[in-house]
Amino acid sequence: MSRPVSIAVKTLRGTARQDRQKAKLDPAARLVDVPPAPRHLSAAAAAEWDRLAADLVALGTLTAADLRALELLVQTLDSCQTFAAAIERDGLLIESGGGAMKAHPGLAGLGTARAQARALLRDFGLMPSARVDAAPGAPPGPDPLDEFTIAGR
Repeated sequence: MSRPVSIAVKTLRGTARQDRQKAKLDPAARLVDVPPAPRHLSAAAAAEWDRLAADLVALGTLTAADLRALELLVQTLDSCQTFAAAIERDGLLIESGGGAMKAHPGLAGLGTARAQARALLRDFGLMPSARVDAAPGAPPGPDPLDEFTIAGR
């Protein structure tokens, strides 16, 4: 029984055939179109997906490999909205079983969800501090100190 031969070996032998090669998607290739939101997302999360995916495609930073992380981000942002709505409805303090007032349990969930969302937004380059860390673009114009540098020679 023969073993499978790689495409590289077949190319060297001159026996490689295009019609038998499987089409492979490059997960690192930049997406040029906004991908559709996964069907299982809530309406709010799907709206976030459409907005953020459009921004990321426009920035040229969204790849197929990033889609699961984007899904996690929009679900986390949806959780933030859900926690915030519950706190708005019930108030910051609620009555415990013994009659004492205590912090709304959603406050802890909101804090955790916001921290996770912040980390994911930073990973996608959607936070101001993340854009500072990114590769800088071309300067907007001539450096005003150039005339002093040139004149000082």
